[in-house]
Amino acid sequence: MRNINNMFELENEIAVLRQRQQLDLAAFKYQYHLTVNSLKPANLVKNALHDVISAPDLKSNMVKAAIGFGTTYLSKKLYDANSINPVKQALTHAIKFGISYFSKSKSRNFIS
Repeated sequence: MRNINNMFELENEIAVLRQRQQLDLAAFKYQYHLTVNSLKPANLVKNALHDVISAPDLKSNMVKAAIGFGTTYLSKKLYDANSINPVKQALTHAIKFGISYFSKSKSRNFIS
């Protein structure tokens, strides 16, 4: 700050500081209301969903998840641990291997 030599300069400086204080208070109140509004549960959920939807790799992640769920479902449907027939057991293992190989190769294609 500079040195103030007379009463007129002092009054001007006080007026400038009061005006700056009012502007700072208005900016603080505005930022406070923005913060309170953004921390409401509905806005938190909305922002989180927006972030998830706007993610660039969402499509490939969804395809990978769908392939993984499908592979798991088919593997569990085809697998018969209680079967006595060795041909059925061998066929089941071959099909599981084929499904897992296919799903891994497909998920690699969707990544790029």
